[in-house]
Amino acid sequence: MSKRFYPQLEGIRGIAVLAVLISHWIIISYFPSFKFLQLGFIGVNVFFVLSGFLITGILLSDIENGTASKKIFKNFYMKRLVRIFPIYYLVIFLLAILKIDNNYLPWSLTYTVNIAQNWFISPNPLYMHIWSLCVEEQFYLFWPIILVFVPCKRLLSIILLTIFSSLLFKLVIALIEPNNAINLIHSNTLASMDALGLGGLLAYIHKHKPLYFIRLSNFSALWIPISLLSFWSISFITPEHSLLSDTLFRLFTALWGAMLILKGIKNEKTTVGRILNFSPIKYIGKISYGIYLYHWFISSILKSTFINFWNSLDFGPFKLLKYQQYLGSFTFYFVITLTVASLSYFMIEIPFLNLKKKLQ
Repeated sequence: MSKRFYPQLEGIRGIAVLAVLISHWIIISYFPSFKFLQLGFIGVNVFFVLSGFLITGILLSDIENGTASKKIFKNFYMKRLVRIFPIYYLVIFLLAILKIDNNYLPWSLTYTVNIAQNWFISPNPLYMHIWSLCVEEQFYLFWPIILVFVPCKRLLSIILLTIFSSLLFKLVIALIEPNNAINLIHSNTLASMDALGLGGLLAYIHKHKPLYFIRLSNFSALWIPISLLSFWSISFITPEHSLLSDTLFRLFTALWGAMLILKGIKNEKTTVGRILNFSPIKYIGKISYGIYLYHWFISSILKSTFINFWNSLDFGPFKLLKYQQYLGSFTFYFVITLTVASLSYFMIEIPFLNLKKKLQ
């Protein structure tokens, strides 16, 4: 797979992060009965598939080009460092200065919050979204080693085994820890490898089996209703956090994310393609890392300010707005988060991304 840029993949990021915002700012706060939709979980898993696809594609290209393994590791980890670390550690250090639950500090610094929340410390809503960043960082640690040192003829088998092992792990956890399965499965890296591995599988097929990739993309339209019906039927028909839903929900979500990637790479002019190419959606996707990282902190800090302001609108035509508080809060948080993420992107991330380009 060449290292070309696919514009519609930015649109996929934009849709994924909007799903997270709707889940966190509207459904969780105002309509908890709709939590079964799990939009945030779907959005995060789309990110996982996309990460698996892009990271695997980059590494496979370097391997095929004959780049020395030492240089592959150096380039990969340096690029990850300049892309991910600056604003992540900026937020973590600001929280430390503000003394917001410093029990989380050592875990945040080492990207192990997902482990801490399951086993060692009480969950803190302010840190609830960092688990997915930890999963991705842990994925970055071992996935390049597998791709570089596993012989190419064995690589497909290893990727498939990784996906199967993830499903098996979740099945075992759901059987032996039924009361705590959802927590252990939700934020565990191995339990997330079906989504990350599926992205890697797509990249492998794109690179080494291009005809199969074309065939998959031609049939991807059928995957939309099939995958949606599959994972939503699990949400509706089976009890919440059942053995079936805990084991398979992420896989079905990942299949939907894979379908979006297949369509995004083709750069189709269909309705889906036009949505993915819509400039505001692509811009949101471009700064999605900052949006995701900042959004929960911003809404938590500004919540009381918003509520006080909203309650002050108790006169005249504004009285009707009191019943649409979720729309006001979403707009308020979104505008501020978008502003902060934009400033962060252009003032902090872009200078570091320029360093990343020098490493290519």
